[in-house]
Amino acid sequence: MRQSPFARGVALLAALVLAACGGGGGGGGASTPPPAQPPPTGGGSSPYVFPAAEQLFQQALERAATIQTILTALQSLPANQREIIILREIEQLSYEQISKVIGCSAASMRVTLFRARKRFVERAEALLKETDK
Repeated sequence: MRQSPFARGVALLAALVLAACGGGGGGGGASTPPPAQPPPTGGGSSPYVFPAAEQLFQQALERAATIQTILTALQSLPANQREIIILREIEQLSYEQISKVIGCSAASMRVTLFRARKRFVERAEALLKETDK
C-alpha cells in the first residue's frame, strides 16, 4: 500500500524527532502478542482482558501523541521555515522547485531548511521533555 505524501512527511518528521532523541521506539519489529488471559472464575466483575488489544491501543495512543508533538513543533516554527519544511518533507519538492516557489536562491533555501530542521528538532525535544514530566 502506498503512503500519501502527508503520511510520508509525518513519518520523516517523526524519524527526525526519534533520531534527535536517540531512540528507535522499541525496534518496531514483528513481535508475538501475549495470549489473552482466561476469563476470571468465581463471579468477579473484572472483564475478559486481551493484552494484545491493549498493546495495540497503547501503540495507537503513542502514535497520536507523537503526531501531536510533530504538529505542535511544526506550528511553532516561523512561517517561512514551516513552509520550506512542508514543501520538502511532506510535498517532496526538490530544492530547485522550493526555491522557485518561495522566490529565493537554492543556497538561501538550503540554509533556511537546515535552520528549520534544527529548530524543529529542538522544539520537538522540548515538547517531549514536557510530556515526560
